Amino acid sequence: MDKLKCPHCERRVFSTKQKLKLSPVFRLKCPECKGLVSVPYTSILAGIPFILSLYYGSIVSPELWGIQIIVGVVIWFYIYNNHVHLIKA
Repeated sequence: MDKLKCPHCERRVFSTKQKLKLSPVFRLKCPECKGLVSVPYTSILAGIPFILSLYYGSIVSPELWGIQIIVGVVIWFYIYNNHVHLIKA
């Protein structure tokens, strides 16, 4: 996978795995410029499909619960990976 750009120095230094560890509270330091990097607070909204899959899977259709959880996680990962950008912390 391609590395993600640091919003401070514009160098490609962050992996997708590192981005998944980020939240508005947890930050990473760029190894090149030592700038703090985070994701915006709106990144929390990317988890809505996962939360809906938990609800729908446990209440509405418990026999397909496992499949719905996996689908929710895949949708969350897609949204988070493609639409949540790194920002300066």
